Amino acid sequence: MTGPAYPLHLLGRLGEPYISTRAGAADHMGLGIFIAQSLLERSGARLVFDNLPDGGAHVAISWNRANLEMVEKIHPPARANVYP
Repeated sequence: MTGPAYPLHLLGRLGEPYISTRAGAADHMGLGIFIAQSLLERSGARLVFDNLPDGGAHVAISWNRANLEMVEKIHPPARANVYP
């Protein structure tokens, strides 16, 4: 565990913009999880936020493999330029 758990009153709202336990802190807007979740969801990811039984926060990120394989068929990864 490297930090505290998510506050229970915010757990269901994580991923919404401007949600923060550090509200009012200098240069802190509460957008980090919102931006990360938005970008991950654009790739088809599903995020689940939870607290561990012994303390600490937990985030599970998963993708449907079939969806990823379909995207790879439509948009194959770029090949690196190899020069002799």
